[in-house]
Amino acid sequence: MLDKSAQYTNTDDEKLFSFIEKGDKGAFTQAYDRYHKLLYVLAYRYLMNADMAEDVVQHVFARLWEFRSELHVGISLKNYLFTMTKN
Repeated sequence: MLDKSAQYTNTDDEKLFSFIEKGDKGAFTQAYDRYHKLLYVLAYRYLMNADMAEDVVQHVFARLWEFRSELHVGISLKNYLFTMTKN
């Protein structure tokens, strides 16, 4: 069976976010797969603690999903996630 997120592998961030806004779990999974490692590295650089960095990244993605219909990304999804991670 094909992974649901695989269909979004070549989808740009703008379209990916529009699918996430509509509650598409496959698109959300693709965003997670695409950016988890980068966000973790960013969080780790600030915190210098692996567990805390992982918690921050999980929190960022949880908030993205929880408030997906209320968020309006005027910048790229990547930049938005990076900003959420730094804050």
